Amino acid sequence: MEKSVDTNGSSQFLAQLGTFEASQPSFAGRKCANLSHMKRAGFQVPRGFGIAGQYFLSFLKANGISPTDPDFRFIVSAAKTWPNDLDKLITEHLNNIIDSMEESTTPITFAVRSSGMEEDSDVQAFAGMHDTILNVEKDQVHNAIKSCWASALNQRVGSYATDLSYLPPFGVVVQVMIDAQVAGVAFTRDPLTGDDEFFILNFAKGLGEQVVSGTVIPEQANLPRDERAARRISHPLLSYSMFEEMRKSLLLVEALFGTPQDIEWCFDHNDSLWLLQSRPITTLSNDYLSVSEHLELPLHITKDVLSSKATMESMSFVPTALTWTTFSEVIDTALQQRYAQKGIDYYKFCGENRSFYELRQGRVYQNVTLTCELNREEFGIDFTSTAESFDLDSSSLAELLLSSHQSKASAPGSVSGSFSLLKTLWSSGTVASQAASAIERELDYCVAERKRLKEALGEFESLSDVHSSFEVLLDRFKDLATTYIDVTIHASIFEAAISTFLGAENRHLMAPLTANLGGVYTALQNEKLLKVAKELELLLPIKKDLVVSLMEKTADAPHESLKKTVEYVENFLDQFGFRGEIELEVSCPRWWDNPSRFLDMIHIINSNLENKSASSTAPAPRVEKDKETIIYEMSNFMTRSVLRWAVNQLNALMRLRENGKYVVVFFIALSRMIIAEAANRFVKSGTLSNAEDVFQLPLNDFRQLFRGLLNDSAEIKRCISSNLALRRRWIRSPIQREIIGFKAVTTSKKHQNTSNDGEILKGTAASPGVVEGEARVIWLDDQSVSDSSLYQRPEVMRFRDGEILVTRTTNPAWTPLFLKSKAVVVEFGGLLSHGAITARELGLPAVVAVRDISKISTGDTILVDGDQGTIKILKRAPVSPVIVAKAASTTPVTIVPNDQSSSL
Repeated sequence: MEKSVDTNGSSQFLAQLGTFEASQPSFAGRKCANLSHMKRAGFQVPRGFGIAGQYFLSFLKANGISPTDPDFRFIVSAAKTWPNDLDKLITEHLNNIIDSMEESTTPITFAVRSSGMEEDSDVQAFAGMHDTILNVEKDQVHNAIKSCWASALNQRVGSYATDLSYLPPFGVVVQVMIDAQVAGVAFTRDPLTGDDEFFILNFAKGLGEQVVSGTVIPEQANLPRDERAARRISHPLLSYSMFEEMRKSLLLVEALFGTPQDIEWCFDHNDSLWLLQSRPITTLSNDYLSVSEHLELPLHITKDVLSSKATMESMSFVPTALTWTTFSEVIDTALQQRYAQKGIDYYKFCGENRSFYELRQGRVYQNVTLTCELNREEFGIDFTSTAESFDLDSSSLAELLLSSHQSKASAPGSVSGSFSLLKTLWSSGTVASQAASAIERELDYCVAERKRLKEALGEFESLSDVHSSFEVLLDRFKDLATTYIDVTIHASIFEAAISTFLGAENRHLMAPLTANLGGVYTALQNEKLLKVAKELELLLPIKKDLVVSLMEKTADAPHESLKKTVEYVENFLDQFGFRGEIELEVSCPRWWDNPSRFLDMIHIINSNLENKSASSTAPAPRVEKDKETIIYEMSNFMTRSVLRWAVNQLNALMRLRENGKYVVVFFIALSRMIIAEAANRFVKSGTLSNAEDVFQLPLNDFRQLFRGLLNDSAEIKRCISSNLALRRRWIRSPIQREIIGFKAVTTSKKHQNTSNDGEILKGTAASPGVVEGEARVIWLDDQSVSDSSLYQRPEVMRFRDGEILVTRTTNPAWTPLFLKSKAVVVEFGGLLSHGAITARELGLPAVVAVRDISKISTGDTILVDGDQGTIKILKRAPVSPVIVAKAASTTPVTIVPNDQSSSL
């Protein structure tokens, strides 16, 4: 039990939480004011105090620190002078708090967090750009406070700060850490729609840092506002009484502030609820802001069914403004061109407010309703047949079928039965041969264009030359996308037709029917990657810095053999360096941009090469029956030739889809080269303050910069800041499986995919084989795809040989993790996904499209059945505290950039 703390130590620069109101953010910032307001209202908020925002400016002045100093962060952290002896007052308050908690059985540590004047307000300026330091011991609190202040002028905020008169006051809040058994985030309204029927909860065992750091996949629950309805909710991590306490508290917090709230919370080991932060859910927005045009999507459009099943496979991240708007233009143009070739007016089906892909809270969803309409028009397929491939929830399916009766689109006679569809596809001819030549042609273009840009880009005399190169590249990209989409659509139709032909009881045979594709560009890349790893095996990590220096031409090779090794690596990067960790995001660095990241990946590969030969990298998949045997057994004399042809076509299309994506990534890397050159020129001319800011502008704004038509620097800065804040908020929003219009669909019990004992999860059998092992959950945070390397993340560095990879989605940058894994479990994707294809090529059992994947935690012993598409949780891992980093003094400290966490 906590004792009361003497409040006489408050001053004009420091005040305890609970002594001031939410209406006083000018003292120590909005976050601190909100916490104090909740504590004053009687909610259980961890003890602590706020440091006045004005004191930050006094501290800088007293230590002679200027915001223009390039070593601002270091100088602030090292500063010694504390005006008005605030350091002594801080120590006094810390001692009082510790004395008041003398009965505590666990060590008392603190959370030190930024509290900017506009942070956690509905304005959101500078939101998510400052540091939080967790698990801080008493004698390190002063240093942690200075670290928070140092983050006031990080790369993003510092772009626009030139003197102390610009810098806003910057508060800091210090609170006791809570030893949490479960923690998370609650939205009092659906962040997508504003719907108030449920509270939306994301949570995990232990510290809330696990939710945001990627150590575990967060659980999700919809908690009804209505008391009677809430009685039916249950979860292994939260008892009914905990849910009920949460429900009552969320209602009261929302009433206290008078607006929908985004609340961070935890339960301690006594099942007591603690509120850790509360901020408004800002005005709904489903598109980025633009300086030159209005992009906001109207909220009254349709009740189309949207699904993330296909899009999350390759775009599980929140794209930046430039990535999303470029993607939209390329895809819409490619779809228009592709359907025009079939005699179909794509825009007639879209109207003004519909697209094949749509953005909802920063996430990309496929419009299933539109897809069904287009498939019916082109192939004569009824809505139900197309819907089956999306594995829709019953309420989504009902809405879809209703729209099928209301649709005014014309359609040929409906094709009934999978065999009739296969015959229709036969008569339509094959796209494979035409697509293969187009993809090879565009790959040759990319290789030549990379060479040209590398030599000439920096020598272009004017911005118009750079702009011209960008537009030419974009036009070629649209042509490739037309081919790629045609391949993808036909592959999905063939997959659905064959799967339906086999029947539900035999759909697991789809995996062996699509194994061993051969001729996949990425497979060739992986073979060469392993040879590079072997070349560097004795050099890394001991001489990593030397290798990087040699590649960057800042050092000379001490001997000829090392020089040849570096040349070997450079040749590999010249051919394959366009790959990256989040490849469809244009702001994501490529291997050739950062040799150090590439070498991190090589080091991970080498840790698994002891018993592998570079010439035999992948065991053959365990296939009980070969393709011809399956075809023979599953068909008769009348259907066998058509089924054999369809399987061969599907294999060819899957190979082309992978190769097409390979070239798509190459195009994105080339566009990044041109964008980077343009951004550097914009910075040099004073149009932009920071080259990275270009990715926060929509495509048409980017074009206007080229043309010199965007000159309002204040408006540009405002747009960049707003889009950064939007993206940060969207990243915090839960990913929905399905959306009807703008409303998320509540998953029905049929999709919870568990057995009676709750230990068996179901998905799609993607690669045959049965394996038991420990799970390694890797849940990437896309807050800033350019700030951290996949291979430097703690959960990746702790990945042991023979563990089972459990993740949301994968791409070719994950190859080293596949080599270390004995099986793969993926939340999104299907037979055509990268994870499924790579697992089959490497002979790893795999299950994809696992809806309940959040039930798996790192260390759980699981049985992966790639034949039947199930995962059985055999044994749960013990729960242990999470410490992400340690300070030099060995004090446990967790540093969370961008304030993605709180005192959890």
